[in-house]
Amino acid sequence: MIIKAPRATPVSTWYHQYIAYPDEALCAAIAHKEYTLTDRRTWLSLTFDPTGKAAIYKQGGNLLLNPAHLLISKAQDPSLAE
Repeated sequence: MIIKAPRATPVSTWYHQYIAYPDEALCAAIAHKEYTLTDRRTWLSLTFDPTGKAAIYKQGGNLLLNPAHLLISKAQDPSLAE
């Protein structure tokens, strides 16, 4: 049996890609009553109270609100990298 990745299927009834800002994707998931993955900052930045409309089922223990990494390559102007 061959299992295709969701993105390899042209139209999927169970997997949706929402190519937008994270807060817009989260709002769309709430509106359509779908599951989604998001970061804590996006959840906290909603302009409405999601209580009663959405629930957090699983969350990580990372204390950072939006963990990120910075990669710096050779810059044209090193002062801009700083």
